[in-house]
Amino acid sequence: MSDNVRVDFDALKARADFRAVLSHYGIKLPGRGMQVKICCPFHDDAEPSCSINLERGIFHCFGAGCGVEGNVLDFVHRMETQNGAAASIRTSALRIAEICGIPLDDIRAQKVARKPREGRKASGAGKPLPSSTKAAPGPPARPQEAVPEEPRSNRPLGFALKLDPGHSYLVERNIPPSIVERFGLGFCNRGTMAGRICIPIRNVAGELVAYAGRWAGRAEDLPEGEDKYKLPSGFLKTLELFNLHRVRQCRHLVVVEGYFGTMRLDHERIPAVALMGSSLDEAQIALLYEHCPSLEALTVMLDGGEAASKAADVVASQLARHWWVRIAELTDGEQPDTVPLDDLHRLLRRGNP
Repeated sequence: MSDNVRVDFDALKARADFRAVLSHYGIKLPGRGMQVKICCPFHDDAEPSCSINLERGIFHCFGAGCGVEGNVLDFVHRMETQNGAAASIRTSALRIAEICGIPLDDIRAQKVARKPREGRKASGAGKPLPSSTKAAPGPPARPQEAVPEEPRSNRPLGFALKLDPGHSYLVERNIPPSIVERFGLGFCNRGTMAGRICIPIRNVAGELVAYAGRWAGRAEDLPEGEDKYKLPSGFLKTLELFNLHRVRQCRHLVVVEGYFGTMRLDHERIPAVALMGSSLDEAQIALLYEHCPSLEALTVMLDGGEAASKAADVVASQLARHWWVRIAELTDGEQPDTVPLDDLHRLLRRGNP
């Protein structure tokens, strides 16, 4: 029965048919290419602004104030929950299997036995954070049962890119040299990341597993079919949390969407990790549970805007199954790396109210 199926999310996403998913939700595709644009279903969209790569099974909305992105599972989860309905990632995965006609035996994950760790506090241990703009739903208890199956891993790179840390983009964005040096930022002028500011991504052990590339030129010069942010083919971002290797011993973490927000918070000595998007995967929850033994509370601070606010609710509800959680909501258009410093500390209850 599907009620007892443990889903291999990677196997599911590999077999999912994004065309079938879109058809299920009544979304018509313009043309037959593998790179299409549709009116975004997650905000009022007058002109098509949501770009979908059907072959890779990913989407990204370029609409003002939206910016939602992710894979086919993220898309379905958003569709299933956008009207306030409750749906877990697993339920959404089973919905994809139903839509695409994928046999459950083909996406069934094997159980992984885990030994209980010593020294963990009992369920419910810890104190809640101060109340915030929005209280996250869900009980603030730690899990008693094993987390989902262990995922595949991103292999460490056997090379390092030669980057220019003095590029004008970094200067114009007012990124201090100390951040550039600490995070290894720089401009790449060759290869698949040519024309982009490269951001090293490290796994929980601190090993380099990928580079993210942020387009440094004019928007109109962006290569056709590419997004503002680019990740290498084959890299599974749902298996990593950006900056996790630096904050494993912290009791409180701030969860943000992007790289630069994490860097800004790190510069202010505020422990933070980035989802590298606006959705949270069960594998990322498992990373926190496995590698942050002292973690007691999290603050979800996604970008400002209606779509991000809905996404924050979903992320917070997922985390609230395991830890104390609160939401720090930014105003429309604000991001953790652009919000005034006094407001940032106020939202995080670290400065004066």
